[in-house]
Amino acid sequence: MSEVMVQVRISAAAPEADLGAAVWPGVASVACARVESAEHIERVDVEISRLERHRGIRPGQVEIKPIIETTRGVRHAPEIVRCSARTKTIAVGPSITLEVGDDALEYARFECELHARALGVTLLDPFAPRD
Repeated sequence: MSEVMVQVRISAAAPEADLGAAVWPGVASVACARVESAEHIERVDVEISRLERHRGIRPGQVEIKPIIETTRGVRHAPEIVRCSARTKTIAVGPSITLEVGDDALEYARFECELHARALGVTLLDPFAPRD
């Protein structure tokens, strides 16, 4: 029987509390909502590292998936991606339409995709057409 790996989504309001409840063996990744800075991801990385040591999880096992949902996040996407070796993907979240409207959504998606490709990570695009 293969081990089931799960992804959890943590809030921007209380990331440390959410991480404490969520990071356990079997968690493959943590999706971070409303990421606007590298410092946000750096804090999450430090806390995940602490929890991995404390809970017997192989170091570096838990991936961080930043979700960009503001113009500030789009502006800082390259730093957000580069600040942690745990980041292999980024996503543009649906809440960005509240700030930029539907007209600018496509620009935000393309901007993040360009940064993702340049830095060797994958853009997870919830707005992409499904097959």
